[in-house]
Amino acid sequence: MSSRLGHLMIQRVPGLAEGKSPIHLDLFTPDLDAEITRLQDLGAVEVSRYAQWGAVWATLTDPDGHVFDVVERPDDA
Repeated sequence: MSSRLGHLMIQRVPGLAEGKSPIHLDLFTPDLDAEITRLQDLGAVEVSRYAQWGAVWATLTDPDGHVFDVVERPDDA
């Protein structure tokens, strides 16, 4: 399986709710399904998927329970 992350966005998170890190990662990829499968093989767990505001993304947790998002973004975007 071939997959690559095209962009990375880091956001400061105000307050620390359970499962939150002081930094929230948004990872961008041209193939959301392939990237989620790759991350699940590394121990991530998919929490939910969204399609709003012209974007499609999924929220996952890493093996330690930290929340991050993977956003589908076509190669030409």
